[in-house]
Amino acid sequence: MDDNTIHDDLIVKYTCKSIEELKSIIPKWAWGRNKSKLLDISQSVKEGRYAVKLIAPSSFMKLADFYEVDCSSLFTGEKLNDSRIARILDRWENKQFVDPPSINLSDNGKQIVFQDGRHRAKISFLLGYKEIPLAIDIDNLQEIIVLFKLVGTII
Repeated sequence: MDDNTIHDDLIVKYTCKSIEELKSIIPKWAWGRNKSKLLDISQSVKEGRYAVKLIAPSSFMKLADFYEVDCSSLFTGEKLNDSRIARILDRWENKQFVDPPSINLSDNGKQIVFQDGRHRAKISFLLGYKEIPLAIDIDNLQEIIVLFKLVGTII
């Protein structure tokens, strides 16, 4: 079986599930006591490049630019989006860990931009998770904290 067939099978598997079934999948984040499961070593505390904070997805949705990622629905019919969503859900359902999304400050300083993890963030928002870990670029940590305070979130 090639990668495309596997991804197609995963897309079918997860698009056939109800929203309640999808919400029952427990996310597994590689942080805190599970930090040894990180794939992106730059998020490691030893590296000192990121501070990981728990953030409500509803807060970062107000501040983030998702570019071409459509956040109005989980599955959009677009193959790349749908395969990424299905792979993340499959990892979680199989108790495999994923790295927290990583964010930075936009060039104009008025938004956050995802360096990695837009689809993980999208899933978290659309499935109604209360909070998720975000890896925040340490160089912009204070400015990003101010942005979150402006939308009523204390981190």
